[in-house]
Amino acid sequence: MENVDLTGKTIIPFCTSGSSGAGSSASNLQKLTGGSTVWLDAKRISNGSSAEEIRAWAESLRLPKEEIGMFYIHVHEAVLAVKAENNSSSEALLQLLKAGDITISMHDYGNFEKVGPLGISIPRNDEDITTTPGDVILYQGNQVTVYYDENRWDFTKLGHIDIDQDELKSILGSGDVTVVLSVNP
Repeated sequence: MENVDLTGKTIIPFCTSGSSGAGSSASNLQKLTGGSTVWLDAKRISNGSSAEEIRAWAESLRLPKEEIGMFYIHVHEAVLAVKAENNSSSEALLQLLKAGDITISMHDYGNFEKVGPLGISIPRNDEDITTTPGDVILYQGNQVTVYYDENRWDFTKLGHIDIDQDELKSILGSGDVTVVLSVNP
């Protein structure tokens, strides 16, 4: 710790233990890093902690997520900016888009989404998700879905469009639509 430059970093000390806490370990380490490093309170994770409890704790820290990039959905005359998720699915999609644009013929499904075939399978990172308007989802590893309303299922989130629900519905229109995915706006 004495030889590592942690200037501007946030340290989140935690330990795993069946019974004892972190004790003075975190404060002893903090003394070695100087005053320009932010230290959060030490957390003991017991051997009985569930993955959901650990995930909830990590999310409660409200740390900024690493951004991996943007891609764009061209539909009619509009260009929708999609902030990509930080997962292997989005990374794979961005790599495909760097090689060239992808055109997808989408159809309306259930009055809450537009869905169409990607034309290739990419890695899945499925989890139980309740979608919100603007979510861009990978379905079954080979289909792209743009949600303009809510749905709950095991999906992989590719990204999110920061847009009002009514505006998104207006841009996508009713019925079938052809969109172009691109890394260029």
